[in-house]
Amino acid sequence: MQIENFSDQVNGFINEVSQSLIFGNEKTLKLLITAYLCRGHVLLEGSPGVGKTKIAKLVASVFGKNFKRVQFTSDLLPGDILGSHIYSQKTGDLTFLQGPIFTDVLLGDEINRTPPRTQSALLEAMEERQVTIEGEKRELSKDFFVIATQNPLEFEGVFPLPEAQVDRFLFKLIMSNGSVKTDTQILLNEIENLKQNATNIDSFDISQFSGIEANVKVDKSLLDYIARLLDHTRRHQMIQHGASIRAGIGMCDAARVYAAIEGRDYVIPEDIKEVATPILRHRLKLNSEAMISGVVVEDIITDILNSTEFPSA
Repeated sequence: MQIENFSDQVNGFINEVSQSLIFGNEKTLKLLITAYLCRGHVLLEGSPGVGKTKIAKLVASVFGKNFKRVQFTSDLLPGDILGSHIYSQKTGDLTFLQGPIFTDVLLGDEINRTPPRTQSALLEAMEERQVTIEGEKRELSKDFFVIATQNPLEFEGVFPLPEAQVDRFLFKLIMSNGSVKTDTQILLNEIENLKQNATNIDSFDISQFSGIEANVKVDKSLLDYIARLLDHTRRHQMIQHGASIRAGIGMCDAARVYAAIEGRDYVIPEDIKEVATPILRHRLKLNSEAMISGVVVEDIITDILNSTEFPSA
């Protein structure tokens, strides 16, 4: 498919959905599409009521993909996600009952409300798109896509995600309350009964765009720039643990898809800068000096982007 056609279709879809269903979250939807096409996963963070679950269900609906939702709670067990073997008294055999992980789009709602043991049940699935249950490997959907929501850490009853799992999310996107303008529009639609359901939006066959990034060129100097960004995170005086090469690979792939959405068949530095923050914000662990001084990770990422010189051609 031509990049121009891809860009027109994606942006037309984003505009249609944004104007009727997700006011003020166009950038979030664009990055969700980017992550899906990169075969990455997304972590959505925000206070309750800002629309995290809504946008996840919307994406699955309009993509025409099978969707399942898991509400993570403190008593959730790994088997509740993966599935388990059930003994049949009638046949005397064990029958495997699939868990909700056997779907295309999995919404892990409030994933940090469950202990690390259960959170870790997603590790193999997110990395290899398969699960191992009692020694038997079972393949997941080729379109397997995790959208996990989490409450801010200052909320009660939450467990920090293990670093190994956090690194498997391509993006961490922050959703916040809307502006006065967007809130007014939502309220107006509610009152006038103009609010559309996702079923009113034409299904968007995202699968036809699989591999679109292969048509987007990346100059070697841009790869050097990404490597310099990674190195800077590892040497920054306020970062305890920097970004891994997985973050760099994700940054390259995401920048290529983002460039295609913007209608270009080549990556520019601005594409990398657009995806850098959602790729790095959950991977960088600040040291005690940064936490005491009240520095937030987004400020450090901005500092890294501003101070990392773009290599000359």
